[in-house]
Amino acid sequence: MSSFVKNNLERIKHHNGALILGVVAAVLLALPTFLSIRDLGVLYKGVPFMYQDYESTYMARIHEILDGHRTLGSPMIYEYKNTPTPLAPTGEYIYALPALLGIPLPLVDELSKFILPFILFLLIYSLTYLLLRGRVERPKLYASLAAVLSVLGYDLLQFKSVLEILAHGPQSLYLSLWTRLVNPITGALYLFAFLICAWLVYIGRKRIFILAGILLGLMTGYIFSLTLGLVVSVLLLILCLMERRRLEAKNFLGTLLISGLIIFYQVYPFLFSHLILTGSALKNGLILTHHLLLNKFLIVSSLILLGLLWWRRKENYSMGFTERFVLVLMLASLIVTNEQVVTGRNIWPQHFVQYIIPLCFIVLSVCLAFINNINKFKILFVSIAVFCIGLAFVFNIRVLTSYSYVLNDLRSRQRYEGLFNYLNSYAREDCVVLAEEETESLAAYIPAFTSCNTYYTTYVFVGIPQDRIKHNLFIHLRVDGIKPSGIDQYLSSHPLEVQANFFQDWKEIFRHTNNSWLASISDREAIDEHFNNLNKELAQEYKEFYKADLYTELKKYKIDYIVVDKDVDPNLLSKLSFANLVYSNEGINLYEVK
Repeated sequence: MSSFVKNNLERIKHHNGALILGVVAAVLLALPTFLSIRDLGVLYKGVPFMYQDYESTYMARIHEILDGHRTLGSPMIYEYKNTPTPLAPTGEYIYALPALLGIPLPLVDELSKFILPFILFLLIYSLTYLLLRGRVERPKLYASLAAVLSVLGYDLLQFKSVLEILAHGPQSLYLSLWTRLVNPITGALYLFAFLICAWLVYIGRKRIFILAGILLGLMTGYIFSLTLGLVVSVLLLILCLMERRRLEAKNFLGTLLISGLIIFYQVYPFLFSHLILTGSALKNGLILTHHLLLNKFLIVSSLILLGLLWWRRKENYSMGFTERFVLVLMLASLIVTNEQVVTGRNIWPQHFVQYIIPLCFIVLSVCLAFINNINKFKILFVSIAVFCIGLAFVFNIRVLTSYSYVLNDLRSRQRYEGLFNYLNSYAREDCVVLAEEETESLAAYIPAFTSCNTYYTTYVFVGIPQDRIKHNLFIHLRVDGIKPSGIDQYLSSHPLEVQANFFQDWKEIFRHTNNSWLASISDREAIDEHFNNLNKELAQEYKEFYKADLYTELKKYKIDYIVVDKDVDPNLLSKLSFANLVYSNEGINLYEVK
């Protein structure tokens, strides 16, 4: 045992430079979280720095696990806890397990901003190093290049924005996607750990296919990493069959079988439920189109790789395992972004870019390493690698202070801590709270930091019937003081709220995005007409709804509290005559419903 530990310590020492780079990179990504806590000082009450899309929703999903609702059917609304869902919580469990061991969930979130990007750095470094080891000079340099660019240089491809930030500093909040809670970071950890195993299976390592299958099966929580992993597995299986390497082909079949069993076990309740036939897949990102999607960086990276292989073939050079493996990575990336050309179906292909960009960085680093073997250009390409590493670090240092743009808002959110403490101390298990506020913050934060649920939410992706969505919106509008005479004006002036509640697919929810590909596949005039007609229907139904007794309508579904965090409508207190004030602090008033 001592010799095993000693040998592994020696291996780690061999990569001290990469470890240092990884630690510094992860610190840079995590610093905005910890600098914001430092700046708030005694005003920081424990409400964490969460400013990326759906982080509070992911936190609510993690909290569901802690509350014993392990399937995560509905993290927000009480009545649909047992709804089958295609989103297995394999990523959420990475955060839930430390919390189950006693570490406070906000602290788990804060520490994850450093720990998970550091692990990702090591995985990408290890994969690239394994691809280059014994094939080129300075494999550690080019493995470091791939890891640094993947973790710190993701946004360097936005040249105009990068130059503007380098010259004048950030003009708004900038955060790395790898510090976003749960995804895409957990999907990346599973994917790149799987790719390391896939490489080892491909070069003939025995039994590692079992771990590869388990990792591939655990990607069920994020369809984008899962799809990429499956396509890579199938392509490597085909490649092994073409090479007549039967043992490796059998191992990849084993990988697919093990992963298939794990995936089926996690999603079969959803597959055999009526939800798959009622548009749930469309609400979760399925897009029906045959349009081609061209990713410029992927195309350029593929052409560079093909150019290198063609040039080396002129010298009677035959491709080795490394070249074939990176070709598979590029082909898999092209397939997942464009398989809709054949199938007519794709799951929001822009999200695949989260992983395709790191894969391209790996391929380009491999190409640079191979070119580096040419004696005439060694210094040039080493200089390019060092420059790119330095640029990624400089850029991330430059954007460190961008957290200051949301510091006032974070300071305001600390008011929530008293409310959370009250609900966690006195509220019944699985209580339901209707939040009346200017923005949908408390409605998202209450399920994230307490064992309570929310009555009204625009997070309606899975399992919530249309009638319930409409009912909740009408309750929200009525408590907010919207009268029948003003409903038409309200709906027309709040298009984002309407589309967030009633979108049927992602063409509708992003109907006015600047994304050129989505614009090209969307009939925006038809979508606008649909929402105009929907507004008319909603307005008419709301006028009828307004005649009903508010308390009776509220009690159609479970409700325990109403929380108010805004300037109170003079008529609101009279509307809440059926509720008693039980908590009041810093402008937040909590009423218990009788």
